[in-house]
Amino acid sequence: MGDAWVYIDESQAPHATGAEAGQPFWLGALITEQPIEQGLIDGALGQLKADPDSVGNTQDEATLGRGYFHASEDSKNAHSWICRAIVDAPVHAKFSATRWFFDRHDSNEYDGAKLHRLTALLSVMTALQDDFETIHVFVASREGSFEQTHMVQWPDYCLKMQLGALVDMPILPTRFPRIDAQLVSPNHPGIQACDFILWAVQRSKPVRLSPTGKSDWLKRLGLQLWADGGAENSAQQALEGILGKGIERAILPPMDSPPPRRLESLDAAERWALVQQIADDVHRAASLAEGNPRIGHLAAYLERASAGCERAHQVSPNELRELLGAMMEAFLLTCHTLPMFDVTDGAAWARVTEKRILAAAFMKGDWLWLPPSFSLRSRDVAAPVPTR
Repeated sequence: MGDAWVYIDESQAPHATGAEAGQPFWLGALITEQPIEQGLIDGALGQLKADPDSVGNTQDEATLGRGYFHASEDSKNAHSWICRAIVDAPVHAKFSATRWFFDRHDSNEYDGAKLHRLTALLSVMTALQDDFETIHVFVASREGSFEQTHMVQWPDYCLKMQLGALVDMPILPTRFPRIDAQLVSPNHPGIQACDFILWAVQRSKPVRLSPTGKSDWLKRLGLQLWADGGAENSAQQALEGILGKGIERAILPPMDSPPPRRLESLDAAERWALVQQIADDVHRAASLAEGNPRIGHLAAYLERASAGCERAHQVSPNELRELLGAMMEAFLLTCHTLPMFDVTDGAAWARVTEKRILAAAFMKGDWLWLPPSFSLRSRDVAAPVPTR
């Protein structure tokens, strides 16, 4: 349990005409378990002001005059003080960077605001895999590509894109925590820290995980690049790094977990048993949703799905498919977010994976066998209460 703070900044305008020749669009996300406070910046600015080397330095005077750091405009002296403040705090974080190259075969798929929204989502995906109740997202504003209208829509956009990815790859556990998103100016303390780290990564010119450019500030930060992604020669490339001790809140299945059964190996009755379990999960989650710090924001999905299950036995075939789709969606949104099972039980992991695969298959168009007479009402699908 707990919250995450995510600070998102970018290197330039998210379209080819805003980029220098051959330069990709960079977007970085700094993910922490504690907010980055103004005190970190004030301390670094105070050290810069007191530093004799800043006297007569026009870059340092400009930094002190505007009252915040901006790496691409700051001096080496200013870089040193904000770097030291980040390391000495210390800031323990994940850092995720997404690059979009404008000269690749699939470069034209996204541009402008669409590209900015997509790369912001891709950069926070690592936080969405961890066990957080709420993710507080702070995005540096950029006129024309990430403005208040985009910010209002962004949490729903994240949910829909993430749900689509889960339907395509249901084997991977995914959480849907509440996202509290804000658009902020470049002087936000978390954005200043993210801006400097992104600048340090960018100037190191990494190829996969190996810097080919100037990596001095990367080393002074102690940022360890440990993972990369993206198809070879595709527009989108990703990097993951650890700052300080990093953060690790992933919940993984026990080592002795049995493998889930393959969907095609299950007969109609076994699939129907999974459907009944999914309905029971949805009813139980709906009863818990109101005010719940983990799934309260998903209450509308759960209430609609639970109400649909109560009358699924008496509707037309077309409406039934719609009701079942809402049930499957609500299950996928909440099965790991709550979670709906004992995460220390390997057999429970296998079973919930089977249910995710079945739900995803239905949402992609597969049909379900239903008994001639059936019910998904809560009283008919509730699992028996264990007795001692």
